[in-house]
Amino acid sequence: MIRRNLFFLGFNRHANATSQLLVFIGFFYIGVLPDNFLQIRLLNNGRILLAILVCATWARDFGGYITGLFFRNGHPIAIHINSKKTYEGAIMGGLFTFVTIVFFNFEIEPILTSKMHPPLVIVHEN
Repeated sequence: MIRRNLFFLGFNRHANATSQLLVFIGFFYIGVLPDNFLQIRLLNNGRILLAILVCATWARDFGGYITGLFFRNGHPIAIHINSKKTYEGAIMGGLFTFVTIVFFNFEIEPILTSKMHPPLVIVHEN
């Protein structure tokens, strides 16, 4: 048993389909997703796109958390999964994400791209 590699620890003849699926998802999560970060980073505006991605994700979580603090008795989305997730938190998290992306687009991005790269969004003026 000690001689088995990681693949056979998850995929043996005694394992059920659920454990095999979890091992496969773990390989995917560890291997493929970091590669996507690298691929985004290698784009022309890769640093900016990664910064927007990380900040937008953080804003979504932060907006939902803050809303949950203020609206403790909100309307739960799926009680059987997590009773603390509410519609109010989802809506405000989306709003926080939108505000973060707009802020990045008009305030942060011109500062970052002034000498490094062309702008992320091109606005045509008549």
